[in-house]
Amino acid sequence: MTARLGLVRTALLIAALPGLAVGLIGCGARVGGPLDTNPPPSAATSPPAQGHRLGEPVTSGSGFVVATGFGYNQPAASGASPPPDGNAWAAADVQACSPQGTIFPVSVSDAAWSLRLADGRSVGAWHGDDPAFPQPRYPQTPTSLQAGQCLRGWVVFEVPANAQQPVLRYSPQGAEPIDWLTT
Repeated sequence: MTARLGLVRTALLIAALPGLAVGLIGCGARVGGPLDTNPPPSAATSPPAQGHRLGEPVTSGSGFVVATGFGYNQPAASGASPPPDGNAWAAADVQACSPQGTIFPVSVSDAAWSLRLADGRSVGAWHGDDPAFPQPRYPQTPTSLQAGQCLRGWVVFEVPANAQQPVLRYSPQGAEPIDWLTT
């Protein structure tokens, strides 16, 4: 009877692991859109002085994703339709990889990527479409990666026209954010 109870517990644990992994990994809870004009009171008045160099791959604190910010362009595309309110388009070339040996699929989307501006505001990914933007676009909806797979593409942001040297941030759910300096 004790052995049978142990088997049932093991089966329940195995059945619960995929749901737990999705909850831990996730792709971030932010929804892309316009600038957040109300930063939290504790927001820094300038971007952190620390960050990784563009092109440097960094393993997230969860260990489930290796993310890389490769490049940053502002303006994103000269032929794109102008953004509203005198803002500008910016784009970041980014990648997320599920390391070899990972036993759970990893869900990624552009919701985990953002820009931190010098005044402390955060800008999420823009979800419009314009063929003039750099291609391929990073997925706007959750996309599953198996162990050893990578996904690379461009995330587009609407930023103030005078935004200079923002920090590119990857914020996977359940792990500390990772920053890259765009200069």
